[in-house]
Amino acid sequence: MDDEIDAFDTTSRRNTYAHWDAYFIRWLRTQNLTCDFYTNYDVDGFTAGEPNPLMNGANTRYKLLLCVGHDEYWSAQIRANIEAYQTAGGNVAIFSGNTSYRPVGFGAPSTNASRYDPPPLSMPADGKRTMIKLNLEWPDALNEASTIGVTFKTGAGSWSSDKVRSNSGYTSVVPIVGTMGRFGVAASLVGYECDGLFTGHSPANYRVIAHADLTDRAQWDQPGRADMGYFQRDTTAPANRSILLDAATTDWSRFLPLGGSTDPDRLLVRQMTLSAIQQLTG
Repeated sequence: MDDEIDAFDTTSRRNTYAHWDAYFIRWLRTQNLTCDFYTNYDVDGFTAGEPNPLMNGANTRYKLLLCVGHDEYWSAQIRANIEAYQTAGGNVAIFSGNTSYRPVGFGAPSTNASRYDPPPLSMPADGKRTMIKLNLEWPDALNEASTIGVTFKTGAGSWSSDKVRSNSGYTSVVPIVGTMGRFGVAASLVGYECDGLFTGHSPANYRVIAHADLTDRAQWDQPGRADMGYFQRDTTAPANRSILLDAATTDWSRFLPLGGSTDPDRLLVRQMTLSAIQQLTG
């Protein structure tokens, strides 16, 4: 298995900052969109005596939180802080796949949260600079779908060099900026990891706007599905508040054109991304 090579973009190694995160940030700059940036360590909230960086007391500090690329490792506190931000009326747009699938902790693991021993190294004085994978995935009762709407548990992954993804685009099930039908097919927008609905754990009001059936074992090491959609955590909030949008695929950033492009799929992904940001910050 060689998951460093991306046949659709060989300019950088997959699973690196350059391959997804930096690409999205460069695109934000081309759109003259200014952002503050936080690491997952920041969003974890440091200690109980320090604030959630997304909040100013009981009020949100930002209109929109962006999660991009391959944001796989979240702590329980990251999830709690993002849920609190959304409950207070903040919006979240996740242009990522396999998001929040692995539970992690910062510092030494608690005695009841981890089945792994502490790492064999000296802990820093603040006990926070070491990130530890607490388990391979969240237990079903705490599945990440309750936070982000979808989960890699029912999603799909294609990692092996002998698996050639093709025709893995989305089929829109509701109008998306005026477009119906399939998009992102030619260069496989969906993958290399993506997330799907999880019955009983995804919010009941999660609305699927585009879906992909990824059950072909010739293409997927982990067959599954992808369900792009959104939900409101606070259903009493105004229609443009407390929204979490999830694109449910790692490769979304790869489709954002940094310069001139005539590719209809790339232009559509650009339009969808810009429209989402504008509406969720408007």
